[in-house]
Amino acid sequence: MEGSTRVGRPPAAPQAPSTHPSIRTMAQWYRRRPASRPRSSLALLLLLLGAAPAGARPAGAEERSFAAPLPLVFVEIPGAEGVLEARTMGLRATFTAAGFVLDAGEEIALRFEGARAGVRVRGAHPLAGRIHRLVGPRAGWIRNAPAWGAVRYEGLYAGIDLEVAGREGRLEYDLLFQADARLEDVVVRVERRAGGPGAGEAALLLQGDGSLLLGGGIAQRAPRSRQTDAAGRAVEPPSAFRILDGGRFGFAVEGRDPALPLVVDPVLVYGRHVGGSHADEACGVAIDSAGAVYVAGSTRSSDFPLAGTALDGTRAGRDGVIFKLDPAGLTLEWATFFGGKGDERGLALRVNASGEAFVAGETTSDDFPATAGARGGSRAGGADAFVLSLAADGAALRFATLLGGKGDDTAQGLALGAGGDVFVAGTTSSADFPTTSYAWQTARRGVRDAFVAKLDASGAFLHYATYLGGLREEEGRAIAVDPAGHAFVAGRTGSTDFPVTLGALDGARAEADAFVTKLSADGSALLISTFLGGSRADEATAIAHLADETILVAGWTRSPDFPVHGAGARGVLAGRQDGFVSRLTAAGASFVTSTLIGGARADECLAADADPAGGIWAAGWTESEDFPTTSDAPQPARGGGSDGFVVRLAPAGGDLVWGTFLGRGGDEVLRALAVDPFRGEVAVAGDAADVPPSARGTLGGRTGASDAFVTRIAPGVCGAPAGVEVLGGGTGPSLGAGPARLGGELVLVVAGAAPEARGLLVVGEEEEPPAALDGSGAWFVDRRTGQPLLAFRTDESGGHTVRLRLPSAPGWCGRRLVVQGIVLAPGAGPLRFGQVTDALRFTLGD
Repeated sequence: MEGSTRVGRPPAAPQAPSTHPSIRTMAQWYRRRPASRPRSSLALLLLLLGAAPAGARPAGAEERSFAAPLPLVFVEIPGAEGVLEARTMGLRATFTAAGFVLDAGEEIALRFEGARAGVRVRGAHPLAGRIHRLVGPRAGWIRNAPAWGAVRYEGLYAGIDLEVAGREGRLEYDLLFQADARLEDVVVRVERRAGGPGAGEAALLLQGDGSLLLGGGIAQRAPRSRQTDAAGRAVEPPSAFRILDGGRFGFAVEGRDPALPLVVDPVLVYGRHVGGSHADEACGVAIDSAGAVYVAGSTRSSDFPLAGTALDGTRAGRDGVIFKLDPAGLTLEWATFFGGKGDERGLALRVNASGEAFVAGETTSDDFPATAGARGGSRAGGADAFVLSLAADGAALRFATLLGGKGDDTAQGLALGAGGDVFVAGTTSSADFPTTSYAWQTARRGVRDAFVAKLDASGAFLHYATYLGGLREEEGRAIAVDPAGHAFVAGRTGSTDFPVTLGALDGARAEADAFVTKLSADGSALLISTFLGGSRADEATAIAHLADETILVAGWTRSPDFPVHGAGARGVLAGRQDGFVSRLTAAGASFVTSTLIGGARADECLAADADPAGGIWAAGWTESEDFPTTSDAPQPARGGGSDGFVVRLAPAGGDLVWGTFLGRGGDEVLRALAVDPFRGEVAVAGDAADVPPSARGTLGGRTGASDAFVTRIAPGVCGAPAGVEVLGGGTGPSLGAGPARLGGELVLVVAGAAPEARGLLVVGEEEEPPAALDGSGAWFVDRRTGQPLLAFRTDESGGHTVRLRLPSAPGWCGRRLVVQGIVLAPGAGPLRFGQVTDALRFTLGD
């Protein structure tokens, strides 16, 4: 995976927390100098795909990542016994008794010649996550599809099993030889599937580093073999691919002891495109009361689990998708697809106190799965807006309803009222949009108007629905609601006669202005309505009603005279377009604060909210090299193209407390932001396009459509987010973690290691940033037993969870630690390492 910038040796590791009667033992371990360490897995992957000349290290391979990839999931295909499938980072893999079919843009089949008849293919290592498909006719829906961590071929050849699993998002398979099983029995034929160029026998190419190119953007890393001798020592005899005629290959292992079991372990790599959170776009994000993160968007790509499979039925376009990650962000708890034969986009997301997700967006499907009793059961024409709600486990629709007329309608904003009512804002070109009789505006006035609607918690009753607009065009972009049920709507208007109220902040439109409107609880009157902007174009894209009754609005402006207000506010348009963040008084007649955010090029805020301490968070995209960031930013410089950004502003003004880029050389956009009201943590979601392979990470990349990503930030007591970054360079197992809070429990999860293996977690402290681990570390030792406190043993699946209590002393705030796992080879002593994980860098916070 990714690496880091090299610096000098870190200082001595911190003393163990006072809760442990411990001492420190220093040790030199796994020096991470680029000149001497093994080539990273990312660099190897790029070499195999021809992204760099053989023997060269790809430029940019030493990059940071902001989160670990989602786990690889294997799913049984319903109605096809013995057929399983997996999707990851641009690869679709189907497993049958005959072999594998791999699709990374072109299908390549691996067939096992001479395999035994009646080979059993089954899922292994069951996962807690479940997959749901609520697409098309209800009779074809899939609920609670089991997910597996591996696929097992039992008795593939005499005395030989095969297991396929994922490691750090890559697919690998282990050939498991019993004692005296014949290595030469394994013969794999590689075929290009019909329909592609050069269909038929594949031309295999053995590389100088021992890897094997299969075609179709797919390669196999040079195999590794291992045996355990009678004394329990791990032995790795040299192994290689053996090229045969007719597009076939086998394996050769030098010095194998035939009386001992043998494992041969090739890894498949591929690179038609790389993915992040397994969706085409992410437009909504939410955090529930337990800290779990939900993401909504749409997918048509092959790297979302189950998308484009037999489970899709007659799916012809883009499906909506919602998925849930556990509070640590390490586990995909469930993923649910919804839609019909047309296209669906989930554009806004909210989650209630019961963990039930609500999504709004647009659909072009005549067979959209509207539920019985829903107020809108069939599409009226064009694209219709929809609103749906899922059960807390994602397995069932609580309700799904359509909202629209004969034109095009889309819902872009969503909010939940205190009583469970659902508020929606969007844009309509329909003259017959279903308004209610006592609504503020019952007829469309312009080509396109904004709309606002309120449904009950069951989706069956429309409390009110109203147009909102003038004689030209409006777009409703966002909505919020206060405890009394008043809806606050923001968007853009081109109408000089857009309705404004007496005493409005700004009563006259310039070129095209943002607007902010507050509706009465029954939707019959405008309590506040105002333009917001300067002499050029402006648009509001986000709105929130804050605890102090003020109104937070964010968006973008091209006006050199956009109104600014408050201490620390920046009032000069730096480029052709800047983002803005403004707070209006409860009456909407004046500013509390208002500031521009941006640099010398184009910038846009797309999401904003406040944390429990009153700090204002905003996210969006920027093309500006000089976009304002802070010294403690995880990414202080633009990655290239357009980058996402996240900033935090001081509660009392426009002062920048913290700011960072999020981007890796392509075009990244952050579309959604959610603040955990209990912990103050922030989740942001968006999508990335055209990210180069050398910058691969959770930000993903593409060949055609974009990939989605989600990342999480935990604010610390120092005012800086307590981030977790992956430094990279591990040789196999992965290490994941949640936020590092002072006085709290740091959860570290080791995965993908050898089963029943001993391991240690090594801890180091960094110097002042920028800094990186250079090779020294420490582990804590219990003086009573002499045993390392951070020692562990993996379970049968090769995983383990370590819980470490962090100190609560304020002096630790903002200090940086680096943690890395060392997993010993089975039977190896303390000086013989087996594998090491990527290192994680923590900034300690609240």
